[in-house]
Amino acid sequence: MMKQQVKPTGKDIKRVAALASLSLSEGEAEALTEDILDMLSVAQSLLTDSLQTDLSNGETQGVMREDAQGKAWPCDVWLSCAPSADSPYITVPRVVGGPEHDE
Repeated sequence: MMKQQVKPTGKDIKRVAALASLSLSEGEAEALTEDILDMLSVAQSLLTDSLQTDLSNGETQGVMREDAQGKAWPCDVWLSCAPSADSPYITVPRVVGGPEHDE
C-alpha cells in the first residue's frame, strides 16, 4: 500500500515558524514553502534511487566495525571556536523566551 504524500502549505510553514518564535511575511512563507517542496522532492528521489540500488545489488548486510576511542581536542581549542567564552564554559545567547518574546 502506497502512502499518501502530504505537501506542506504556507499555513503549515507559518505554524511551524510560530512554534519556533519566528515571524514570517506571506511572501517569506510562500518562498519557504517552495524551497521545502523542492527539498522534499530531492529527498524523495534520493530515497527512491537508494532503495532501487539496495534492492538490485542483493546485499542486505550492514558494515560492522569496532568502536575506537580517539584523541580528544584540548579545551582551549573548543573555546577558541566559540563566538563567546568564559573559560571553561562556552556562552551562547538566549534564543527562546526572554522579554523580547513575551506578548
